[in-house]
Amino acid sequence: SVIIIAFLAVFPFIVKLVQGVLKVQMPGSDTALVQFVFLFSCLAGLITWREDRHLSLASVTAKVTGTAGTIIAGVRTAVITCILTSLFFDSFCQLVNPIQFTTSFWHLSVKIFYTFLPVCYLGIIIMTASKKKSLIPALIGIAAGIIISSGTLAGILYYVFNMENTPHLYAVNDAWNAFSHAAVWPLIIFLVISAFFGVPLFLVLGGISYILFSQSGGYVDVIPLETYRILTDRTIAAIPLFTIAGYILAQGSAGQRYVA
Repeated sequence: SVIIIAFLAVFPFIVKLVQGVLKVQMPGSDTALVQFVFLFSCLAGLITWREDRHLSLASVTAKVTGTAGTIIAGVRTAVITCILTSLFFDSFCQLVNPIQFTTSFWHLSVKIFYTFLPVCYLGIIIMTASKKKSLIPALIGIAAGIIISSGTLAGILYYVFNMENTPHLYAVNDAWNAFSHAAVWPLIIFLVISAFFGVPLFLVLGGISYILFSQSGGYVDVIPLETYRILTDRTIAAIPLFTIAGYILAQGSAGQRYVA
């Protein structure tokens, strides 16, 4: 991650030097920049999860101990792994979809960079399940996530093995879509409450999005595509670069001189 962020800091300067001073065009430079930002975002997500630094409201129930604390921790783990499992299969389905991510730059397919999104989700699932006393709740959440992702799994089987006839998965998917339509508000309220149990806010929002797309017809494939589109927007690249500038100003004396 440090190497990537250093590259992102230097790369725009190199592009300006080559194109502005040397008058040599660098086709694909903009695409390269945003793809490496996306890669950095995925790695940063894994690091943030490892350090338990995601935005959450865990402080509300952090002092609850005993049986109640154990129940809250189990529910939190199950909800986290359920949502992550759904997002993993959803993003993996788009990875194996042959019509997605067909562009390339510098002889590199953008699909290589998109691969890190499902890898990021999978890594967080593994880290969550490997925590002490979290395995059983995590397995329950993973099982629920697999059931919710039945329609996505049917798509994966079609794209990878050309299996068109998977009636059982379609039946489960139809049942989930019907349930999410009938219980959309109780499910959303439950996810909002889970935020106070310590479920990170990005997963609460992701879970709500998944429910809303499911109850409106099951178009959950929009979620990873929008995630990728947002994180590869050129304006997103400014965030880590401005952060680097802030660190440099804070560590040096330039910031003090500016204020003076």
